[in-house]
Amino acid sequence: PVPRHDGTMVDMQNGSLLMFGGDTYRSVVNDLWRMDVRDQEEYRPVQEECVRWVLLSRNGSSILSPSPRRSHAAFAFNGDLFVFGGIGQTVDPFHIAYYHWLHLGIINVSLVFTDMWQFRSS
Repeated sequence: PVPRHDGTMVDMQNGSLLMFGGDTYRSVVNDLWRMDVRDQEEYRPVQEECVRWVLLSRNGSSILSPSPRRSHAAFAFNGDLFVFGGIGQTVDPFHIAYYHWLHLGIINVSLVFTDMWQFRSS
């Protein structure tokens, strides 16, 4: 996956981590990636080239998937991934290059998500 911030990574308690969404510095995404950490145990120390990511869902791959989002919450329950809330493509209120807060006035509530999605791992 491309570098990102404000996404989520969840331990699925089955030897894998799932990473969903975030901001890639170019766009907000809704891709879903899995990394099998159980397979990594034989590699010590873990080398970067030994990490294996598998793309499970990509941007726009299904109408039945969450909108691209960042700053959301995610958790695992009974082997499924749940994603809640977040915000879409907006101006970042904390501008990293200048390290100061920007006053944005009223937030466009159409870009704030209050929905919840479930990803069945089986």
